[in-house]
Amino acid sequence: MFWCQPSSWQFSMLEAPKMQLAPILEQFQTMFTGESERQIVDRQGYSDQLRLREGSFDASVLPANGVTELERLSYVIYQIERQCQIVPVGSWRKNTLGYVQPNEAFRGLRRNQLCSLDSYMHLRPCEQKDKIDLCAREEDVFCHDFLDNAALQKPEQAWTVQ
Repeated sequence: MFWCQPSSWQFSMLEAPKMQLAPILEQFQTMFTGESERQIVDRQGYSDQLRLREGSFDASVLPANGVTELERLSYVIYQIERQCQIVPVGSWRKNTLGYVQPNEAFRGLRRNQLCSLDSYMHLRPCEQKDKIDLCAREEDVFCHDFLDNAALQKPEQAWTVQ
């Protein structure tokens, strides 16, 4: 995953999210400024953008230079990828080299399967125990439902239009 510095149009690799900062980063519901090095939370847990809920995080996990907007961006992108990409069961496959790729033999779901979440899987590294075990035993190669079942993942902090 790449990101671009707006002032110089320099592209760089986006670092992996720091999941220990999740309790802090989940509280930010403000726009990004585009200033990647801007400190949004200092070492003591103070932010000039919002008042962080007292007791919601452990200040000992804060980096020495505080939390930057780039770390927030990394976390938000990770959460979007983790929660928002679902694909029909069978539309992707894992080959013998371990690569996940589109299944060229997939022709779509049956009409009666379209509205069932059991017919969809998350396109992400597996988090559900049965799928992790399947991978550990190397039984997920050419298996049509080797990714996490979307029906078993309950949405968190989400909204729907009814």
